[in-house]
Amino acid sequence: MKITQKTEVDSPFDMVRKNFNRHLLEQLNPPGTALTIHRFDGIFAGASMHFTVTAMGISSPWEGIITQVHEGNSCWAFIDQGKLLPPGLRSWQHLHVLLRQNDSTIVYDRVEFSGKNRFFTAVWRLGVWMMLRIRKPRYKHYFTKLP
Repeated sequence: MKITQKTEVDSPFDMVRKNFNRHLLEQLNPPGTALTIHRFDGIFAGASMHFTVTAMGISSPWEGIITQVHEGNSCWAFIDQGKLLPPGLRSWQHLHVLLRQNDSTIVYDRVEFSGKNRFFTAVWRLGVWMMLRIRKPRYKHYFTKLP
């Protein structure tokens, strides 16, 4: 299953790139969920992330690794790949892309995932869709509030 979202942020590319970090991740939780970050190495190939995600009163570990990073003058992208995933989720790959567009920045999110069966894929589809929709206003708010 693939879900993609595009968000235009009224902030310069270099500022968005510099602030695409752990603090941003902490701001992106959907309502009713909690994210406890145990490890966040940064955003570079080989970097690890370890979280506990709590939703509907259930806590689950989540571990990922940054598998690829691309850096250019007008584009920055990275992929995080799930290693240890919550129950029902078989695979996870999230492509993050920032594109310079004059004085603003385009943020693309593309999540590819599969559940352990059709039921879990449908459940996770709704969750991932909600997660990405929440990010759109939060990206805009977060990046326009930075100095």
